[in-house]
Amino acid sequence: MYSISHKKSDGSFVNEEAKQKSDLLEKELEKNCSEEAAYVKVFGKDRSGYVRGMGFGVCPSQVLESTSSSSSSQFAGITLAEWNAMKSELQRAMRNFKL
Repeated sequence: MYSISHKKSDGSFVNEEAKQKSDLLEKELEKNCSEEAAYVKVFGKDRSGYVRGMGFGVCPSQVLESTSSSSSSQFAGITLAEWNAMKSELQRAMRNFKL
């Protein structure tokens, strides 16, 4: 998801740092790390008020954490199910774009 969100419409990365982070993330994922572990190795642990690789906002652990509080199950009014559906749609679009 990081590489998708940090590329221009022509497929090039927005800057060199984004390309380097994406390359590091790919290498960590190839080592059979979980996606979460790979993100922690490349971007560091969650910091309050930031989404790793995306800047200021809600921490992923607050969004993905399974709790009874409604604030942790929603991200800017979007439910986790809606978020996952949008993520899948974006990934399909990127696969089709590469063809």
